[in-house]
Amino acid sequence: MALTASSSFTAFSWITLIIFFSILVHHLLTTRFEEREKGIFGREKDCAFSGTGGVGHWYDDSQWHLQQCALFPFDSKKAQKHLLACLQSHTICFAGDSRVRQLFEGLVQFLEPTFSVTVEDRHRNLTYSFSEGDSQILLHFIWAPEVGLSKSKPNIAESIFPDIRKHSRRRECDVVFYSAGLWAMKRGEPIFSIANNVFLMVKELDADDAWQGSSLVWVPVGHVEEEQLWDARKNITNSAIDQFNSRVEFMIRSSDTPLSRTTIISFQSQAPNKAFPSKDGLHFNRIVVKQQVKMLLNFVCESLFHIKSSMRVCCASFQSPSMVQLIFLFVYILFVVLMMFVAGKRYISSYNKRKKHVFSLATTIVSESPKETLGFPKGNVGSSGDGDLASTLAPLFASSRTQSLTNWTKQFASILHEDVLDFNAMPSSDAWIIACGGVSFCMLVLFVCDRTAVFHDTEKEFSWTVFTSGIICIALVFFFSLKPSDSNRILNRQQTEEWKGWMQLIFLLYHYLGASQVLPIYVYIRVCVASYLFLTGYGHYVYFSTKKNFGFQRIGMVLFRVNIFTILLCVTMNEPYQAYYFVPLSTFWFIMVYLTMFALQSLNHSQLAWVKPLLLSCVVEIIWRQVDFEGNHSFFNFIFGSSLSTPFFEWNGSLHEWYFRGGLDRHAASMGMIVAIFVTKSERNSRATTSSMTLHQQFSLLNAGMVLIVIFALVGFHVFAVSCQSKLICNTYHAYLSPIVIIAFVATRNLFPSFRKVHSFVMAGCGKMSLELFLAQYHILLAGDTRSILVFIPGFPLLNACIAFSLLVFTSKVLSTCFGAMCQLLIASKKYVNSSLPLSCQLFTVLYTNWKVFISMLLFVFVIVYQHSEAKQLS
Repeated sequence: MALTASSSFTAFSWITLIIFFSILVHHLLTTRFEEREKGIFGREKDCAFSGTGGVGHWYDDSQWHLQQCALFPFDSKKAQKHLLACLQSHTICFAGDSRVRQLFEGLVQFLEPTFSVTVEDRHRNLTYSFSEGDSQILLHFIWAPEVGLSKSKPNIAESIFPDIRKHSRRRECDVVFYSAGLWAMKRGEPIFSIANNVFLMVKELDADDAWQGSSLVWVPVGHVEEEQLWDARKNITNSAIDQFNSRVEFMIRSSDTPLSRTTIISFQSQAPNKAFPSKDGLHFNRIVVKQQVKMLLNFVCESLFHIKSSMRVCCASFQSPSMVQLIFLFVYILFVVLMMFVAGKRYISSYNKRKKHVFSLATTIVSESPKETLGFPKGNVGSSGDGDLASTLAPLFASSRTQSLTNWTKQFASILHEDVLDFNAMPSSDAWIIACGGVSFCMLVLFVCDRTAVFHDTEKEFSWTVFTSGIICIALVFFFSLKPSDSNRILNRQQTEEWKGWMQLIFLLYHYLGASQVLPIYVYIRVCVASYLFLTGYGHYVYFSTKKNFGFQRIGMVLFRVNIFTILLCVTMNEPYQAYYFVPLSTFWFIMVYLTMFALQSLNHSQLAWVKPLLLSCVVEIIWRQVDFEGNHSFFNFIFGSSLSTPFFEWNGSLHEWYFRGGLDRHAASMGMIVAIFVTKSERNSRATTSSMTLHQQFSLLNAGMVLIVIFALVGFHVFAVSCQSKLICNTYHAYLSPIVIIAFVATRNLFPSFRKVHSFVMAGCGKMSLELFLAQYHILLAGDTRSILVFIPGFPLLNACIAFSLLVFTSKVLSTCFGAMCQLLIASKKYVNSSLPLSCQLFTVLYTNWKVFISMLLFVFVIVYQHSEAKQLS
């Protein structure tokens, strides 16, 4: 077990690291942080959506995706509470022409979709009130299309905000969005004059005492569709609009008197939406206005994004690391420095050892063999003679004395190919430092990627073309990497690792593209998740059935290996334990399998062995399905909602997520145990019988019937997947249909001997680090709690995907190797504890000989409870 498993992986690692650090240094040296309030944890001061920050494109003709950040989806049902909280704490006012009225109307439609401004009210001041529970919301619109001064009202603030000015003490407007100038352009007035009038209005509004505590936002005028404009509006051109916007922005930014409360936000800078064009060339389509309002809300509601440090959305700033995070980051840096020191020392030691052995070998040859006999030239070795060292030693291999030097040659070869980072060939102290250093380096990479503002992020985009291409690439890699397996058993180790590997690659593609919106893909991915739990039940049953080792060492090894990465992520990323839902599921079902196998062990090898997993499945079904008279899951809440269990199962103050995740695949692990019983008993019977017919030959006799059953099962499930109308319906039947599909796949994969004899070594390699791939994707491929994807190089999606996937594979491989070494160093020992001893004696023996296990488990529990309490206080 070594960090540098092969020369190809070493080259891949160096290339990945060079590219990553080059991009990192580029981002740090550019002006990206010069306009930030809090360095790498801050947000842009103006969040203007201008320049490169406003570059984007239309996705699916209905969503505006920015290139460098992801908009928070305030228009979704889940975000309704955030929208109400924001608008309740921020009273928004709009002032200007008909385009500003569109922003006002679009924002109201987020609260009341049927709202529309009537023809009679289009040129009037408007006020909208909304109440829901304790939320009281007010929105104002002031019709002010002109940019000149009124003779009767020379005070600009009083002329355009008469109603709000009367209530200035109540601070009716926290944010004022203002835009005008199109009416003056329509009349053909000079651009310089229009811009100067706008600047004077903005300047007076900024200095007016009535607006103390409020902020003024100037919205540059958006482009028009010139060919669609009416004849009366032909004076409005995009070139004139660009001149006007540039002039106003220049005057505001270079004002003699700094405009401290004025901000410039480009909400209307999107490219034209060809699918939803403007009807008159001037006013935006409703779809376009909806995206403008989303940008507006991301600017106004940025204070809400401070609630959670993982909120990677436009205008949000990251929370500064907590004291616990800072301590862990310091420890990571310390271990990385120690790792570099130990690795450098081992490289130097290895070089000196090779050099010393070469000279020792040469000296021995010269001292033990007469030079004349061996045909050596006269003179000392190393001195200037008739030939170099290679020509000097060449006659040796043709002489009769070569055989006596075989051991020296083998020893030299072993030293030459020695891997200085091989954990099995180094002292335990060095192994600990190298392993902890490798993990620390990867944790720092994950933190920089997803918990700082170094890199951008953008929204996910699903494409059938990209998804299908990805599946085809995975299939091609699968078939071109086939090689003979070491075992011909059904569901052998290499086959199960291959299974986990290709499923994990599909998971990465599924999450990266946001394919959960496509219902048939979602249904199949749910089966893949169930397959992992099926393998959990199958693998652990086979181990306990064959090894009969129920000691605490086995429990400690599995729990440590499954949870160590998750615990570090919880602390480093400030996330609760349930945020990485698959690890709690795996841990829970491992404990269930262990308890099922440990109880009544005499049944494990009897004819009634299937009763225990079937009983487990029935108990779990009762727990998840039992409902009292009031419609509450009282039994479920009693088990998982106690004060001792909530830190492990609760998320955001609720057990809903655990109820949903755990209930979807509640029968998968039990079915894995039943299949394991069938396979192990069949293999045991085939070995015991005197017949030469093996288990695989017995399977071959059933091939015809099994093919028909498998085809019927797979086709039937595909029909269900494509015909299912909603996720609610699909999830209702998933728990009962997924085991059938999984068994059909197992039968297909092992139906013919030729299928069982080969496996894909690439997929098996991915399967060995599937846990690390699944967890690390949260912070390298994805960002913001999987809502968006990380962007290393904006504007190049394919190149960015290649960099992200390469970095993910590198970190996952290093983490998998280091965690495996740490698991062996911490828990595994040469002798198992006698499982026949009473449990109390086993526990005392394990704690005495492996006290590190006990401390590690206590730390695990402490971290989970601490993160749960922090999340509860935050909510």
